[in-house]
Amino acid sequence: ADLLKDLFLDIDHMINFLDELLVWSKNQIDKKPLIVETLQTEEIIKNTLQLYTRLIQKKDIKFTASTIKGNVIADRGSYSFVVRNVLQNAIKFTPEGGNLSVNVVEDSNETTTIIQDTGMGMDKEKVEAIMNKSTYTSTRGTNDEKGVGFGLQASISYLEKQNGRLEIDSVQNVGTTVKIILPRKN
Repeated sequence: ADLLKDLFLDIDHMINFLDELLVWSKNQIDKKPLIVETLQTEEIIKNTLQLYTRLIQKKDIKFTASTIKGNVIADRGSYSFVVRNVLQNAIKFTPEGGNLSVNVVEDSNETTTIIQDTGMGMDKEKVEAIMNKSTYTSTRGTNDEKGVGFGLQASISYLEKQNGRLEIDSVQNVGTTVKIILPRKN
């Protein structure tokens, strides 16, 4: 009975996620302007984590999220997309038994969502290619997971439209830290 209850809860989270994604995608296709508002990071991060709980457990990843409360001035769909994409990549490239953390740090002007993993990491050239949005390349994950290779570049573009930025610090075979930085005040 508990397993069935968990399955229905997972399905409910997935349906809500897909509904939000479809509305957001339609707005992008219709070229509707981003709706920038004050958002609570905790709510969006918790909703995103619910989508990936089973995958984190399946890969036996040690997960921590000590501080995820904060405010960002951002478009809800775009912030959610970026957090989802970075978190999904972190899970994808973290081997079984690895570590993954999500934390939010605020200063007087900005809020930084930090997603850190002990995964495969990237060399300097790969990071530069992502940051320059020069190529769309997909790399298989530690369990041969596939991707389309454009998520981080799209994330960078969405953040730039909201006076934000993405920072990547990565070392091959050690791990990656990605910082999603957005204004916290107008």
